[in-house]
Amino acid sequence: MNLQLFAPKVWGPVCRHFLHVADIMQEICISVKGYIVMWLCRRSRQSPRGAEMGFREALSKAPGNLTSAERRISEVLLGDRRGAPLYTAAQLAEVANVHESTVVRFAQKLGYAGYLALRLELASDSMGPANLRIKTQPGSDESSLYRVLRGQIEVLEKVIDHVPQTSIDGAMKALLDADRVFLAANGLAGPLADFFARKIALLGIPSTVIHQTGAELGHQLATVRPQDIVVFFLLSTEYESIKPFESVLIDQGTTVVFVTDQPILALQPQAQFVLAVPRSELKHGVFVVLATIGYAMDYSLMQQLAARAESDD
Repeated sequence: MNLQLFAPKVWGPVCRHFLHVADIMQEICISVKGYIVMWLCRRSRQSPRGAEMGFREALSKAPGNLTSAERRISEVLLGDRRGAPLYTAAQLAEVANVHESTVVRFAQKLGYAGYLALRLELASDSMGPANLRIKTQPGSDESSLYRVLRGQIEVLEKVIDHVPQTSIDGAMKALLDADRVFLAANGLAGPLADFFARKIALLGIPSTVIHQTGAELGHQLATVRPQDIVVFFLLSTEYESIKPFESVLIDQGTTVVFVTDQPILALQPQAQFVLAVPRSELKHGVFVVLATIGYAMDYSLMQQLAARAESDD
């Protein structure tokens, strides 16, 4: 028998079979690894840094300002609370568009021994693998309408965890006490400011809506006095463009409110009030939830005006 002819016919399929099995085992190991991390934390119910110190608190107490790369990492972790514990350092780096070493340094900056300790902290706050939502893959038969509705529901379910009622009431009390009300928004956020302006106008509260950007925005804000209030409606990366004006307004004593889809701004705020809603994994539902915050602010104003009217009687 010619063994040289026989070997490729036999060993070729065998090798391909084992390689296929190896690929499957690798995927299983990755999944099991994530579930083990979450199971350990659910069993102990103990944070790696102590029960009193969660990830959000660690982020709020991070020394110095976060870099743009660290901000992207934070936004990924805050935006996907259920899936975040399953990210490896390499996967998180890819999603946040940063180097893997940046992920490790970020965890250490927050006071963790390393990224694994940070994953344990995230897992202890999650709902567990049984409740992880399954993402529909591209090409599935899920309708576009269903995807949008699912994204909006996902965001609305998270709002209570991100926007305390006390923050809404505090911001609206400051608005009622202010001499003048300014609502600043540009681009896609513009209609949100217009919507809120119309709502408070029905309550007898006049406001000035500012849609300008850059130097023109600076000229408009130059007229703002310490006794006034400025409510910024911010989407995505717009914060960087107004950051210089925020510092000036706060330094002169003006009350500043953010209504935004960037939860990271609530953890290291300069503004007195930050109403930061989460984003869905599908990137849908932001306008719906921000409009919901507008309704909540309007309702808070109505309640406070009614309470003041009763106290005056």
